[in-house]
Amino acid sequence: MRVWTNGALHVARFPRGLYILRGTQVMRFLPLPYDENQQALLAVDPSGSQAWIEGFRRVSLEDGTIDEGQGSSPLDLASSQEGLVALLAEGSSVRLVTGDPRVRWSRTMNLLPCYPVRIRFPSSVGASSAWVWNESGHLCSKFLRLRVAPSGIAVICRQSGLIGVIRGEESPRWFQAPSGEGGLLDALPTSSGLLISLRIGEEGISAHFAEDGHCEGHTGVILRSIGATLLAGERFVIFDGAKGRLKVCSTENCQDLHPRSRLSLPAPPLDAASSPDGRWVIFGDATTLSIFELGDKRLSLVASLVPEQVLRETEAKQREKQRIEQGGHYRRPEGPPSLGFPAFKAPTPSWEAVLGAPLELALSLRSTGGAGQGVAVEISGPALEQALVQPLSVEICGRPLSLSQQGTKWAGTRADIEIPQGITFPFDPKPKTPEQLEKAQSLLAATHLPFQVRLATCRAGSAMLSVAAWPLQGTAAPMKWTRLLSVREG
Repeated sequence: MRVWTNGALHVARFPRGLYILRGTQVMRFLPLPYDENQQALLAVDPSGSQAWIEGFRRVSLEDGTIDEGQGSSPLDLASSQEGLVALLAEGSSVRLVTGDPRVRWSRTMNLLPCYPVRIRFPSSVGASSAWVWNESGHLCSKFLRLRVAPSGIAVICRQSGLIGVIRGEESPRWFQAPSGEGGLLDALPTSSGLLISLRIGEEGISAHFAEDGHCEGHTGVILRSIGATLLAGERFVIFDGAKGRLKVCSTENCQDLHPRSRLSLPAPPLDAASSPDGRWVIFGDATTLSIFELGDKRLSLVASLVPEQVLRETEAKQREKQRIEQGGHYRRPEGPPSLGFPAFKAPTPSWEAVLGAPLELALSLRSTGGAGQGVAVEISGPALEQALVQPLSVEICGRPLSLSQQGTKWAGTRADIEIPQGITFPFDPKPKTPEQLEKAQSLLAATHLPFQVRLATCRAGSAMLSVAAWPLQGTAAPMKWTRLLSVREG
């Protein structure tokens, strides 16, 4: 995978495609997959307006358009202030080109390694038995990598250990580093030399070398992978796999500048990049992008995110926003049905009646859960036990519900009463216009079920009466009215 940043914009090339982030939000996703067995290519213009991928295809990061390629695919790509930098294979030789492939290359250079300077580690480091000094002098096109830094361009061959450093218009200066089977080699030109990161087997080291190959400082041998390394101003950042933490080191002597820092990464990184001002640093592994801010005193984590997950969340929010704009879509509860009191409190008539006249209770049920079917009703309390009243009928949505006496209670069910899906109240999101408010109130009114109870008055007196209702489906608790009922003499 490949990553790039200028601080304001972050670009990450994962196997599934290209993610463009502003801050921690995925602004755009382009389905540009690549074979995981092949090297992913990505070079982003310093302005962040366009990128180049394999086949010299140009990708607009502003509108997502993709131009046709410009011929055969390069071996690797990078971007500099002079334009696109690419490595091209021509038979058994390799050529470095700079410029715009849509017009013409402004600069071409045949890469012919000659008289490489062998880098020299101090005796305190010691040479691992896995290190091999491959002095064939050949560049293997399958293992080439380009790295661009403010101080120059590095061409790295991870098989032979050859590193070519190009500064300005000068011819390449070649260095010879050790190599090994499955090894990882990375290099960046600095103002005074070359920063090299090497891992062969389980041993890794980062070191700074002068132009004559003399080691001016090193991190010491670190067991396990040290991951990607990058330059940020006069400092570089590495991942210490053995200690599981990031280190900010000086390019002068490779000493850890913040030994008490405990920042880490979810996994050893596959690529890393820093903004031109050295303030922003990003790391990418197989699934995660980690964004850090590098201040004068310390490195701080801004975000560690999975772009694919962020994209799904962003798309869901966009769909939600579109639904709202298209007709006032409001959040609704999910799950089993449940019933509650009406959304708006209104004055309710007292439960009073004249002896001999029926008492009618006009109530209302509101759906506060998911959709369902069937309602149960129960009437109980001292008013029934003292025979002040007796149930005559119950209706929900105009449909009668038969009650039967069960001891001192009266209860019944009706299975064909539809309970609509509820709506969150207060409304989410809040209506912003009178039209949206009218729409929301209409949707809310549709979640209410008219509920009428008719009682016969049998004797004068006052006592408490309870009326309860609940859905037949699920395990929602009953909603219940409990009030004082009074029957007076006529």
